[in-house]
Amino acid sequence: MFGWKKDKSDEFMKLAAPVMDSLYGTALKLTREEEAARDLVQDAYLKAFKYFDTFERGTNFKAWLFRIMTRLFYDAYRAKRRRDSTFMPLEEERAPGNIKDATAGERLLLSKELEAALNELPPDFKLPLVLCDIQEFSYQEIAEVMDVPIGTVMSRLYRARKRLREIIVSQDQIRKPGKSYKGGVVIPL
Repeated sequence: MFGWKKDKSDEFMKLAAPVMDSLYGTALKLTREEEAARDLVQDAYLKAFKYFDTFERGTNFKAWLFRIMTRLFYDAYRAKRRRDSTFMPLEEERAPGNIKDATAGERLLLSKELEAALNELPPDFKLPLVLCDIQEFSYQEIAEVMDVPIGTVMSRLYRARKRLREIIVSQDQIRKPGKSYKGGVVIPL
């Protein structure tokens, strides 16, 4: 009587289980809170399972699942912006970092500073940057997830990387001994 549900469930889990860690990692980068990231992933899996019948077999399941999650995130983000539109958020104070030789502790500090700079990017820039440079999605997969043309993905990645460099340089987070950075600095990403 309910055999089709078990088949659907087994097939869904076979496709969904390998994607969970990367989905959670991206959700954590987007939400910046473990609880919110877990909720976002859970909501994405529930919605994906509910609409699993609409998934076209043979296409990119990972991109389909990421698209569901990002749409849920954007919906929640827009709702939160509407709710909080009358309040201005307080800016966090951060001490500028001074990295000379990259020891393990300094790399951890740099990682935290980079994470802080990444969190300053708007979601439209942060998402493609996280998907491309951290999750290693192709431009085509990012375009599918974000439901935008590939040219838009490339443009947003360029602007996201440029803005990330500006944030890092403006906060004096990366310095080399004996160098002046009035003309700017190139930070490879």
